[in-house]
Parts: sequence; C-alpha cells; structure tokens
Amino acid sequence: MENFLQEYSKKSKIENEYPLLSSTNKGMEYREGRTASESNIGYKILEINDLVLSPQNLWLGNININTLVTGIVSPSYKTLKINNLNLYFLLPQLKTKRMLEKYKQVSVQGASVVRRNLDFTEFMNIDLVVPENKEQKKIGEFFKQLDSLIALHQRKQN
Repeated sequence: MENFLQEYSKKSKIENEYPLLSSTNKGMEYREGRTASESNIGYKILEINDLVLSPQNLWLGNININTLVTGIVSPSYKTLKINNLNLYFLLPQLKTKRMLEKYKQVSVQGASVVRRNLDFTEFMNIDLVVPENKEQKKIGEFFKQLDSLIALHQRKQN
C-alpha cells in the first residue's frame, strides 16, 4: 500500500471549522451531537476522496474513502491521500474478506478480543494487485455502475 497511500495529518484550528464526520464499518457518516471532548479544535481535516481508517477497528472494516464533503474526524483516525489509484477500483477492495484478514494479521490484540491495534508500518506493507490505470478505470466504472444499480433497486423496494 505504501506505493499508493500517503499519510497526512492536517488539523482544525477553529471550532466547527468543517462538518464533523465519522468513519464506520458501514461507511462515512455525518456525526451528530456530542463528541468525546467539548471542542473539535485539533480534529483531523479529511478532504474529499481521501482514505480514512480506524487503527483500533480496521480489521472489522472501519476503512473508507470520504465521498461526502471536506470535514473533520477524530484525531484517533489515520488520514491518507490516495496516489495513482482509481478510487472506484480501490473502494470495493478495501473491505473484502481477504483484506479484512490482512488487516487482522497486521493488528495486535489489545485489552479486549474486539479491540486490535493496527501496526501501521505493517499495514503500509500490505500488497495490492493493481493493473495499469486504463484497466483500473474500466474495473472501477463497472463497480460504480453496479453500486448505482443496487441503490436503484433498493430505492424501488422501499
């Protein structure tokens, strides 16, 4: 992953500088209500199309690409720029069983069975099979269209 991801840490300097976001196992969400602290100064600024992950819960699938808005996330998250990868090619790969198992292998069990702490250096050493850009784009467009089709059918059912 080190060839495609670059960690950054840009922090908010004023209160409520951007909308508060949360990365969950189900995806990115707007966070409503209180935070763990009274202030969100010093929260990490997460830009659109950047990767965010929770080092404590990565193996459960808490890794996402922010497609909502530029926002702020808890300082406990890792924020990364994506380089030389098509977002729609990368997105479906992030939460495959194979990748979740790799995340688990590069995480150390903490105080509880559920909490595992990511060894970030080992995470960055995970190999990704990546075709050339043209092929990434084709695969990414296929997955994007598939997601749109699924969303359309889900709306029809409701």
